[in-house]
Amino acid sequence: IKPLASRFVAAEEMYFLPFHCSPTKPALGIDGWNETTVQNVPALRSEPFSPSDPNIEQWALLLYREGGMKSPDKYWNEEGKQAYKKLKDSLRVSEELKAGADQALRETKNEDEKIDALAALVQKSVRSLNDSGVTAAERQQFFEKLPKGRDRTSAEIFKSGIATSYEMNVVFAALATHEGMEVRPALLSHRLEVSFDPKITADRYFLEDTVVALKRGDSWKFVDASSKLLKPGMLPWYEEDVFALIADPKEPKFARTAASSPSASLDQHVAQLKLSEQGRLTGDVVDSYTGRRAEEYRMDLRDRSAVQRE
Repeated sequence: IKPLASRFVAAEEMYFLPFHCSPTKPALGIDGWNETTVQNVPALRSEPFSPSDPNIEQWALLLYREGGMKSPDKYWNEEGKQAYKKLKDSLRVSEELKAGADQALRETKNEDEKIDALAALVQKSVRSLNDSGVTAAERQQFFEKLPKGRDRTSAEIFKSGIATSYEMNVVFAALATHEGMEVRPALLSHRLEVSFDPKITADRYFLEDTVVALKRGDSWKFVDASSKLLKPGMLPWYEEDVFALIADPKEPKFARTAASSPSASLDQHVAQLKLSEQGRLTGDVVDSYTGRRAEEYRMDLRDRSAVQRE
């Protein structure tokens, strides 16, 4: 599905990008308001398994841009360089981080196991600011202690024990870099938003999330260390097979994230049973789930007590 965005329309320093519609050119209206009109808007028809609303509704993105609009290539090149610098400036490996990494990697045998172990270390040591277990007082203290005029370093984030999703990935990036891996921040588009095309849409609004890209030969492995419900190498469904801007100090570029295979989300039932001569059946049945199926159960059970889970 193409977004069918037409063009950026300027009204002084304000711009809007229309989707699936053709608004009139902005004109100065009553009391200094800039006005635009869309005519003959059809009723929205909701259908099962249809694309997300931004892909079928008529709408427009309203934004302000200092210095005017730029070509998509130039805009994303600048954004990619800025995102790389922002992450690089935050990477600091403390003795505490090194000790945690040494412990986590003690029994790993290959790079995939290292990635999983480092992501698990982040998830075990740093709570997400959005976790239900984080109290209102802890959230208030979190914001009060934020440094002014700069982002927190990975060492500061790890020591504090509470972080935003982006900050959790900063800690993971610092650990992976310390282990000799080639790391880049990756800005991801979102399947619940309008279908993203970097040649048409040039605004950070369309790249909501930032994860970590690890160089693997000629390709990249995308890891979201803040996602505790999935294996580290597996992204949420809305971030699979989408465009990702891989930030770089010289040449940022777009790539597509991988789509997980059906075998990554299994629902398995294994029974070990014994039938007596009297016809009595005894034994154990083990149900196991991976990938998306496991995510569903974890999402349902994460805020329940151990007794309720049992």
